[in-house]
Amino acid sequence: MRLVTFTLAPRGTIQYLRTMSGDKPKPGSNAPTYPVSIRTAIRPSTAPELNTGRFAREYCYITPAYLQTIHRTVGQHVRVSVDGTKETGLFTVRAISNLPTPCVEIGIDTLPEKLNLSLTGGELAGRIIRYAPHPSYSDSLAASKKDFVERIDLHPTARNFLILAPHGGNIEPDTAGQAETVYKALQTANKNPSRWFCLGYRSDECDADDRWHITSTQINATSFPKLSKIAEHSFMHVISFHGFIAANAADKIIYVGGLSNHRNGLRDALVAAFPTLDIPAFADVDSHYQSAQPENITNRLAVNPGGIQIEQSKKVRTDHGTDVANAVADFIKTL
Repeated sequence: MRLVTFTLAPRGTIQYLRTMSGDKPKPGSNAPTYPVSIRTAIRPSTAPELNTGRFAREYCYITPAYLQTIHRTVGQHVRVSVDGTKETGLFTVRAISNLPTPCVEIGIDTLPEKLNLSLTGGELAGRIIRYAPHPSYSDSLAASKKDFVERIDLHPTARNFLILAPHGGNIEPDTAGQAETVYKALQTANKNPSRWFCLGYRSDECDADDRWHITSTQINATSFPKLSKIAEHSFMHVISFHGFIAANAADKIIYVGGLSNHRNGLRDALVAAFPTLDIPAFADVDSHYQSAQPENITNRLAVNPGGIQIEQSKKVRTDHGTDVANAVADFIKTL
């Protein structure tokens, strides 16, 4: 990864030339931007969420007072961008009181991973942008701008089937295409499905997964206007497509998780359709991939007990992605 290195003044010396009253919404945005100083958490013992926690690269610290200023709350999502660059990343907000205002603090390893910048001390001038998905970009413009958008097709009345791909585009490649395959198959079968998916793209040499990924248990519908429309309802069957990078790039692995009573039935159908793939039983799946948390968006949007989350290694998605999607569609059409 190519890093941009800044020579910085000591913390607390950055002077802001913009005032809050001077901040105007950018054309096409639904929220203003707010000036902020960006610094890294160099206190692993006192900032474990930012440096060693499971969601370290996705979290940022903001003071409660400044959260009120930017009209955001803990658990919502914001973009953080660095002045003088094209670097922007999506974060989940956590609150901490012992920071200057305005300031945002991120993990010491997050800056190079998420924002493609190197910083060993001092602060960077930047902005907080209040939206998560871009509010107006088309799919093609989002791809060319290396940005992040959400899409929705909500059936006006039916609440039987919801297909999800929260990490489409280059975040977890091929998953949005799989969701579309299942959605169209259900439409053809007159099953009246709905769908919600996101598309995130690579920015410069910084990976799209680092930049735009929000873990399914952390996705907050109040930061996704289209998802908020979905979240007003509960669906009988929710299917969510995801991807991961296997330790061995050649491994072809599918994990079928979630809290749905039909989870094991789908796993059995996939085993029968793809006998050469590694599709372990739920009890043998690492808890990280079981997707069994009630707060997982797949389970949250489903009628109790929950939905089905399908995790696939990259080799499965590239070699068998459409076939897997068709097999999933064949199974859920029987529900």
